[in-house]
Amino acid sequence: RTTLSENESALLQQTITLNPVAYNLYLKGKFEQDKATRTSLLNAINYFNQAIQADSGFTKAYSSLANSYLDQSGRGTEHPAKVLPLARKYIDKAIQLDPNSADVYASLGGWYRNSFNFKESERMLRKSLQINPEHENAIGWLANLLEMTGRYEEALQTLKKNFEMNPGIDIYSWSVTFYNRLNLTINPEEAIISTKQRIEAASIDPERQKNIYRTLARFYWYLGRREEAISSAEQAQDRG
Repeated sequence: RTTLSENESALLQQTITLNPVAYNLYLKGKFEQDKATRTSLLNAINYFNQAIQADSGFTKAYSSLANSYLDQSGRGTEHPAKVLPLARKYIDKAIQLDPNSADVYASLGGWYRNSFNFKESERMLRKSLQINPEHENAIGWLANLLEMTGRYEEALQTLKKNFEMNPGIDIYSWSVTFYNRLNLTINPEEAIISTKQRIEAASIDPERQKNIYRTLARFYWYLGRREEAISSAEQAQDRG
């Protein structure tokens, strides 16, 4: 008999999918997407496309597919001119399906960020957070936008708020990577320790573990700790 807020009611009304095949493909896509490597993003795109084929009304699959293209653009694994139009295509489809989705506005905020329209990006990301204050993508992308516009302390506080609202957050999630990178200039030892903990936590996933070693190598190099940077790069099998 509790009274729900307008935002809580909207969240409850957002059906993911009633198709178990589509949902299973979506989960596989999310798992690959979270690894954020060239190969895993291609795998994620494949799974999300299959999920959409199984359920053409699956809003989250469309927005997640768009996010994979945004990740390719942001990480430089594909040229932005190639993938940004694809991302926008699926964002527009998701908006048609659900104009009140926090996922969709987070994706749109990410698209504007990658298109260097920072003002509109911030507006869309904050709109996403009005719908769902705990939306991890919106929080992370907003923090990234704040960093890009020189608002470093605000970016750190935004990520801290995310951790407070999501205490069970994956220790090797991209938002933790981002927080450690931001924190590197303020508390470098804390950032190094946290990154080493993430390496240990990723021991069952060698590909992901190598990716975190690359991050650690960059951190050490930034701090002028050349030998430790080289050692970490060797652990990542990165000779670049």
